[in-house]
Amino acid sequence: VLTAVTALVVLVADLWLPRRAAVVLTTIAVAGALTALVVVGVLWGDARRTFCIAGSPGALESCSYVVNQITLVFQAVVLVGTIVVLLLAHRDEVSGPNPLPPGETGFLILASATGALVLAAGRDLATIVVALEVVSLPAFALVGLRRRDPRGAEAALTFFLVSVVSVAVMLYGVSLVYGATGALHLDRIATVLADPASRTSVATAGVVLTLVGLAFKVGAVPFHFWVPDTYAGAPVVV
Repeated sequence: VLTAVTALVVLVADLWLPRRAAVVLTTIAVAGALTALVVVGVLWGDARRTFCIAGSPGALESCSYVVNQITLVFQAVVLVGTIVVLLLAHRDEVSGPNPLPPGETGFLILASATGALVLAAGRDLATIVVALEVVSLPAFALVGLRRRDPRGAEAALTFFLVSVVSVAVMLYGVSLVYGATGALHLDRIATVLADPASRTSVATAGVVLTLVGLAFKVGAVPFHFWVPDTYAGAPVVV
């Protein structure tokens, strides 16, 4: 929530500040990420679960958002990485023949980081898919954020088209998994698929398609053919 609110503050502040105020926008963005990092430290050792539904008698309830030490480690990595990227991006916002727009850059980086923070705590397929899209959608714009750069536009379009196809494949796989198991929560899916009788061809196809869609998203071999064009046209910091 802190990261998302900071992203909105940066976007609104950019409307009122002159372009030379890039240092102010970067300071706001970094301060928000640092505050979120402090909160992660405060939560250390404190397990929290929310958006839960009751399980069978004697079983734990299934939750969509779980915060534990593993979650907090990944969220800390995301926030530290976000701070580093924001500081690196500031150099590209104030110098060079084709600088990055500071307000949009800070907003998009923080928005993508918000998705990554939710992704670390997501424990059901719907939350994971939505969080992954929140990570990806700002990234499309970030890749092509340098105006008057045809390579950046081409890279952003490549990234966008591949991402649309991959999320369609992943959603189809998720729907098959849900149809075969009757569940979206990861713990319930694991419980159902632990029974060999539940590993039908529909369930297998759903799991494979979900993993293929995810592999496209992260550029894993052999679904990495889009990565060279996108990386070559994107700003280094992105």
